[in-house]
Amino acid sequence: MAVHALAFLENPPPDQLKPVYFIGPGKAGPRARAITYEPLLADRAADALLNAALDPDARDMALATFYADETDARTVSNEAQTLPFLTERRVVLVRNAERYQATTTGGAVHAYLEAPTEPRGL
Repeated sequence: MAVHALAFLENPPPDQLKPVYFIGPGKAGPRARAITYEPLLADRAADALLNAALDPDARDMALATFYADETDARTVSNEAQTLPFLTERRVVLVRNAERYQATTTGGAVHAYLEAPTEPRGL
């Protein structure tokens, strides 16, 4: 689910989380000018999503963070397919994920996005 960071912060995630979130610049609408990407807002939106998805005590075991410009897409895809251990769910946070779109190495992530693992209930 693609969502603008500011819109995400104004309307926090519902109790039923989606399996994938893209937090980025998004679109402002047909008559408004394009909303610019603000990394600080994206970080705040990612923190809000992490707080909704994970128990703070289990964050170390349930969260994997990657940077797309430093990590191979297959590594990210494999991590996303790994089942949670001693936690309800796993969260894979990929920063700068748009870089996978610009390269041919992003195929593994694109394949995962075709059929992502569904999150379990809170």
